[in-house]
Amino acid sequence: MQTQDLPFAGSATETDPSPPHGQGEERSGRRWPLARRAPEDKCDPAELLVDITFVLALAQAGTLLREHSGATGVFQTFAAMAVIGCLWQYGVVALSMRVVAPVVKLLSVAQTGLFLGVAIVVPEAFSDHGHGIMRGSVLFAVMMTFAVLCGCGTWLTAAFGDREQVGNMSICIVANLLLAVGIWCALLVPMGWRPFVFLLSWAMFVFVGFFSTFPTYDRFRIGLHPGWMPFGIRAFGERYASAYTVVCCLSLELLEQIGQAVRISTPMLALVGTVLLVSCVMHRLYDSLIEPAWRALDGRNSTVSIARKQLLNLSYQVGHVVMFGGLVVAAGAQRAMFTTLSALPHTGLLGPAVSTSALLQMYLGVAVCLLAMAWFSWSASWKLEWTRVVAPFATAGMIPLLIGRPIQVAVIGLVTLCTLILWAETRMLRNGKSTKTTKTTKIAKTAKPAKALIPRQRGPRTLIRLTTAHHEVSGFELLFDVMVAFAFSQTDVLVMSEDSWAGAARGVLVLAMIWGCWMSYVWAANIADADTGALRGLHIVALIGMILMGMTLPRAFGTASFTSRVAVFLAAYLVIRACSAVALWLILGAKAGNRPWAVFASATGTAVLLALSTIEAPSMRPMLWIAGLACESLAAIIIARSRGVSAPGHLAARYGFIVIIGLDMSLGGMGRQMSGETIGTAQLLLVGLAMVACTIMWWLYFDALDRYGEHHLRQRTARNTAAPPRRRFDAVVHLHYNVLHLVALAGMISFAYGLRTIAGSLGRPGIGTWGPKMTVLWAVALCAGLALYAIAVAGMWALLHRKSFIPAMLAAIGLMVAAPFVAGLPSLPALAALTAAASILLLLEVLPAASGRRRRDVHGFLGSVQTAE
Repeated sequence: MQTQDLPFAGSATETDPSPPHGQGEERSGRRWPLARRAPEDKCDPAELLVDITFVLALAQAGTLLREHSGATGVFQTFAAMAVIGCLWQYGVVALSMRVVAPVVKLLSVAQTGLFLGVAIVVPEAFSDHGHGIMRGSVLFAVMMTFAVLCGCGTWLTAAFGDREQVGNMSICIVANLLLAVGIWCALLVPMGWRPFVFLLSWAMFVFVGFFSTFPTYDRFRIGLHPGWMPFGIRAFGERYASAYTVVCCLSLELLEQIGQAVRISTPMLALVGTVLLVSCVMHRLYDSLIEPAWRALDGRNSTVSIARKQLLNLSYQVGHVVMFGGLVVAAGAQRAMFTTLSALPHTGLLGPAVSTSALLQMYLGVAVCLLAMAWFSWSASWKLEWTRVVAPFATAGMIPLLIGRPIQVAVIGLVTLCTLILWAETRMLRNGKSTKTTKTTKIAKTAKPAKALIPRQRGPRTLIRLTTAHHEVSGFELLFDVMVAFAFSQTDVLVMSEDSWAGAARGVLVLAMIWGCWMSYVWAANIADADTGALRGLHIVALIGMILMGMTLPRAFGTASFTSRVAVFLAAYLVIRACSAVALWLILGAKAGNRPWAVFASATGTAVLLALSTIEAPSMRPMLWIAGLACESLAAIIIARSRGVSAPGHLAARYGFIVIIGLDMSLGGMGRQMSGETIGTAQLLLVGLAMVACTIMWWLYFDALDRYGEHHLRQRTARNTAAPPRRRFDAVVHLHYNVLHLVALAGMISFAYGLRTIAGSLGRPGIGTWGPKMTVLWAVALCAGLALYAIAVAGMWALLHRKSFIPAMLAAIGLMVAAPFVAGLPSLPALAALTAAASILLLLEVLPAASGRRRRDVHGFLGSVQTAE
């Protein structure tokens, strides 16, 4: 998230002796207890992976609305989300107190796998399908119990060796164990009473946990204490903000459904468009609350009392669960409306009458989210804003007016209301009556350093604001990346729909097109602020184009003819490239020359060649695809050579986040493929093997490579800034981020394709415990995925002049050679063998002593950079 420094009355040295990120062990001189987490620490990639998987579990809990419509489904959904959400939130609090040690990262990765298992079995949490331990309710209790044990391990790590916090740590562990006991007790009661037991265990969890916030420490050694609070306030807030952003994007499930539909009607497109507008507006309403909440909760802010901070902490924990629940319920209602439109395609432009249950779920879900948001806003600013107070009641008040109305009227009414709320909030911001004019923020403004965004005075640059070296990723950019990830994931669906070598080759071309479009906007946002001015409008138009590309992709190239889906796909691509050319002109001004026209001309060539490939003879298609790929590469090169690096940390964070999204595509796609099926031993083995393989890929990149790449980027950026303008293009930097990260993403998507096809085949009749036999295409997808990822990681290290490229190349060649031998074997033993081969690569990376020294050196350097900034 993009924020300024927090220059409160007391300096960080006087009020908080927290060390910089990654330096807790070196500065304290001992390993335990772990040093306090610094307020400026960014969110660790392991934490973000947990957050995204947690949202997947919430989304799958929303599928309970399909099986039990009405109040029963809503009650079960909220009960399941309450027990899942409180477990995740206590992990967030624990990790915000101390620096993230390696053992904590391992626990976080383990919790990621457990949340994935919860996502698979939560639709069966209130049913008794199956036998013995394979019943859905029992599997849910088992997964939650292991997740609770991981949470207890995180708390033990956070407070180990700190005698002052033994009592509070014990309280939190007891609360976690009580939650697990309550979930198991729910198995002993009749089915209709299980949601009540879930909510009772959640209430006990919250009640016992809040004993650690009472002012009773001096008497009982349990309660409020200066050493018992979230010191890493930035990482704490970022995790909630990122989870809320992903929850806002749950409506993308409708896009996947519409992509698979045989016929797309105008009401279906209108419904999807209005639902996406609601998601963007809800995110914008929340985004304005992030910075005031961080400032109020920061331990260095002496203007806010401890009681207010505890109230804000409560609103973080309870209020966000309510927000998540409201949005999940609203997304379930929108899914039901879309299903109705799909079943009745000939109902006119406005669609059939909306059902009362769907209307109540959608409007009450949004109203509950707005009500929790109003509470969060009040606890952050200690001031009631009339727009946020009136908004939930106005939303609920519209329900009687819309009963029996068409679906489009109901959804458009919600969009209109949310837009009016956002407009009123924006007016208050401009008039200085928002939370940013409170006493706390006024203190911050008086001591604020120079603005991070510098407006230009002449030419087209007056429409944008250039960034500085300290620019960071904003919430809008995070929303942009999460929604663009939908288009990336659809390349996997394209290959699955065709299940042929031609489909795989076409998937590579389409992936390169989407990557080139995304990359151009990442570099534009690195030089100019994407959240303000004309660049924000270009991002919004590009986002709509990306969604249209992903929506039409699965069935666009299934036939040898130029269909309407192909036309929409190519038109959206040209619009995106036209916007990127305009962004290039805005940033460079008169220095742009003919480069914007060259970019658009290259993109037009790609579109024309791809259109010809749908109508030409099959023998000509490979040549046309290669030529289209060359034109797309030319457009990407023109944009890359036109831009330098303005904010190294921003660029490294955006590319690191896309790697996290790639790993989530592998896990989440497999989990959604198995959702609703009977869970057996084969499914559990597949989840375990996939989790091990994705953990290996995560560790190879995020153990030290991402931080060393950022360190190297900072050095090269500082050196290139002093060079003449014509020599500022750095081929090494662009090869590292633009090319090798594309190779890594292609590897993750290929591996995800293999996992999804295996997961989709496990439920077929006659499939044994070890899964179906591997086809040649499946085997090549899995082997090539791991090989491409290994080549990308090794290439990045080679560019940094820190490791040899030869061992990883030999490993990649070995994986590719193994593909013919893996084909024909049962899928699960074959996947286990490939995972073991990848584990050897990980051991070669982690075991050498030089690896540990490199990791400590780069973590220490970046910690000093964060402190200096």
